[in-house]
Amino acid sequence: MEQFPENIPDDQAEDLAEKWLAGNITPEEQAIFDKWYDAQPEQIPTVEASSREEFRELMLRQIKSERSNKKNKRSSLVIKRSWLAATIAACILIAFGLFRYLGRQNEKMDSSIRIAQMVQPGGNKALLTLSNGHTISLDEAQKGLLFSEGSVTVSKSESDLLIYKPNGQITEAARSYNTLSTPRGGKFSIVLPDGTKVWLNASSSIRYPTVFTGGERKVTLTGEAYFEVVHNERMPFSVQIGKVTVADLGTHFVINGYENEPQLKVSLLEGAVKVIAGKTLNSKVLQPGQQAQLDQNGLIKVVNNADIQGEIAWKNGLFNFSGSDLKSIMRQLERWYNIQVEYPPNLPEYHFGGQTYMNVSLSEVLKVLELNGIHFKIEQTNNNQPVKITVEP
Repeated sequence: MEQFPENIPDDQAEDLAEKWLAGNITPEEQAIFDKWYDAQPEQIPTVEASSREEFRELMLRQIKSERSNKKNKRSSLVIKRSWLAATIAACILIAFGLFRYLGRQNEKMDSSIRIAQMVQPGGNKALLTLSNGHTISLDEAQKGLLFSEGSVTVSKSESDLLIYKPNGQITEAARSYNTLSTPRGGKFSIVLPDGTKVWLNASSSIRYPTVFTGGERKVTLTGEAYFEVVHNERMPFSVQIGKVTVADLGTHFVINGYENEPQLKVSLLEGAVKVIAGKTLNSKVLQPGQQAQLDQNGLIKVVNNADIQGEIAWKNGLFNFSGSDLKSIMRQLERWYNIQVEYPPNLPEYHFGGQTYMNVSLSEVLKVLELNGIHFKIEQTNNNQPVKITVEP
């Protein structure tokens, strides 16, 4: 392979630089000039230009300006060639260095875009844990009957719905407990033994009995879920999430109780629920359109005319950004795309509106956010770790 010299005479370097500046340098000469330039101390100026042509124009103006200034300062019209050569070389070195620098920046940008495009949205993924500790990966399980346990059969429908159906006499002895859990980037739906339907969002879990017996139906939740409860006054339905109990009074409701969210929210679509806050037993009964917001001290704030449809947007395949700040939105993206997000100190306040689809690549969602003047640095640390997103306001 042909080797190009790193050190060439000043006259030749100047000649090649002028050809580069004029845009008529040959590929062979360009290779020599590149080799020579790479051997020089790198200079990164603060000027910005968007193309090689713009650099050339800027540098030509700079050289002409230097020449004019020099003429005005001297009584003689003679410009020493050594000074002119130094001026040209310095200007070209800066221009070429900036072009190389922006080229590297563009490569980084292209790399970020490629990484973000590779981060695909989540889907129907969940792990079912049986009473004996055995686990079933539901996204890999075939559709149809999965197993029978006691007096219940469990199947996976064509639409990826986990269905519990009693098939015999229901007794206390027949009851055991299963847990359905979703990972980051996973959602799943289940029909409980009483016909109640539950949609689990990403990074959530629900623990429930395989049959409901006695005087109550009680399940335990972590994360976020939407419930459509089959009402039964003789056997009331309740959800336990942390220290909070949500008691059904015949209803459709959604609970957002992620541990990294600033408050737990219960939003009611229809019917009624009673929200009971831990040991304080502080409680509120919600009517449709209301939302209960609970803080760490068990205090309950009821919001009227809440954006209920926005609260269940994820169930319908949408991210809801209305009234959300940047960190709230990025927490949604962390759970759905399994990414890691970092923020700069003193991050400015950003508030957003609107909705966007969840079934698109990460890059498409970030483009929507960037319309508000935010930028993101995207890095692939290694194959075993989530992609890292750094917010750059």
